[in-house]
Amino acid sequence: MKKKEKNIIIVLIIIILICVGAILYLLFTRKTPDYAPIDIDPNAVETKEKKEKLKAAKGGGAVALSYDSQVAIILNSKNITLRFKNPSQSTQNMSLKILIEDNIIAESNLIPPGYSIYNLKLKDNVNLKQGNYEGKFLINYFDETGEKANIDTVIPIKIAVQ
Repeated sequence: MKKKEKNIIIVLIIIILICVGAILYLLFTRKTPDYAPIDIDPNAVETKEKKEKLKAAKGGGAVALSYDSQVAIILNSKNITLRFKNPSQSTQNMSLKILIEDNIIAESNLIPPGYSIYNLKLKDNVNLKQGNYEGKFLINYFDETGEKANIDTVIPIKIAVQ
């Protein structure tokens, strides 16, 4: 083989290795969309209201929220009492997380439009002491296909632990 042919083969092998590396990188680092929890939260209560859906741009969504910024936790029962509603006029399903210092202490399954949630359970691995805490609701939105929206809502709340 001539030197020129050997150089061409080496260059082609290098190009093939770069292409294989790029394909592997794209396969293993590509973020897949998050999807909604499958089940409606067992604590979700359907409301009787039936309001007209909010107008939303094609491919977008519109939500309304109703909530109380005070949350109570009973340590003995690990029960959390709250008031959170996804009104019937919303076009998106939701899920709710409660956080203290960026640690998730509770989370719901799906809360469809027209449902409210008043109780959640404290996660098993959460250790809190009695007192008052600054926390937040983290609300994730999901379209009709179940794909997670690009926007979340964070709402500051007060948490009383008893």
